[in-house]
Amino acid sequence: MKLQITYKGFDKKDKKTLKKFIAEKAGDLELKLGDLIRTDTTLRGTLEKHQKIPLYRLGLTLHLPRKDIAGEEENEDVREVINKVFSELERQGLKYKSRMNNHHLWKRKARRKQLAQQPLSDTASQPVAPDQDMQQQASDWFDNIRDYLDDLYEFSVREITYLQAIDDLTPSDILPDELVDETIVTAFEKQDDKPPYFDTKSWLFKLAVDILDQTVQESRQNRQAVSLETTIPEEDIDTQIYEFYQPEEILTLEDLIPDQSEPAVTEEMIAQQRALQSSLVKLPKNWRRVSILRNPLGFSVPQIAAILALEITAVESILNMSEQFISDHARQNGQGTAFSVKTVQHSGKKNRYHPDLLSELEQKFKG
Repeated sequence: MKLQITYKGFDKKDKKTLKKFIAEKAGDLELKLGDLIRTDTTLRGTLEKHQKIPLYRLGLTLHLPRKDIAGEEENEDVREVINKVFSELERQGLKYKSRMNNHHLWKRKARRKQLAQQPLSDTASQPVAPDQDMQQQASDWFDNIRDYLDDLYEFSVREITYLQAIDDLTPSDILPDELVDETIVTAFEKQDDKPPYFDTKSWLFKLAVDILDQTVQESRQNRQAVSLETTIPEEDIDTQIYEFYQPEEILTLEDLIPDQSEPAVTEEMIAQQRALQSSLVKLPKNWRRVSILRNPLGFSVPQIAAILALEITAVESILNMSEQFISDHARQNGQGTAFSVKTVQHSGKKNRYHPDLLSELEQKFKG
């Protein structure tokens, strides 16, 4: 770790002593933060002594991968000032390291817990028959949409992966299963708002896209206004660990590529999938979504136009331009001219909604 500390108001003897003390504290911090500290990591700041009164001020900024953390302290005891600032950097650094390792995902199931406990709202314009109460209505509705959950989860995994890859989302913003849950509940409660030209499946995907776009906007605003220092109140944290969901790392494009150990997967398929994922992440948002909805999810052009609020001619044009871009990009990466976008997209890794997650939704809707 590189130290770039400016000392103001100190004589040579005091400066030498303080430099040694700060170097020791920096060494301790480096040991505690471990692999967060790289050879090019820099600690910058200024230690200043007031010219007239016994008062010291220290401000430090530690430049970590994709994140700067800072601490500032003012006190009459210079060593206490230094100790407090380094303690603050250590606290922030360890919290950030925990987030980088996705440890926060083990704890942030509050949204799922809240969703499970939240009562379903009745729909205003759909009268309930005397022998059919609210729960029966919810049960029947869920039976009609449960076959769409795998495709909705597939879209959620892929789109959230791409949004994280381009830094539009962070792992703490929303998880694929959470997007599915929120979409299903929102769709049930907004049945009245479904336009007549939407089929049920397209309506679900339209809501999922809207929720994602809103989440991206909120994520950007939060990262501009609030640092990772923000803490979650303890009463909002569900500390129960869902054994079936054990995230080990942030979603990556590699997660969308099939396992090469599977008998049907060849090295050529793996290489083509890598080229495809590399191309998709470079596409504009609507181009990428059009491509995913068309292949592998199989939506028709009119359905895609409705989901993304585009003209049919625009969807057709985007499909042609996207396929051309992906094919050109593949050739530039040595994949040859026989690269079929549709074939490669259908040969990718398939994501299925977990049975335990399905059971939770069934319990909510079917009682």
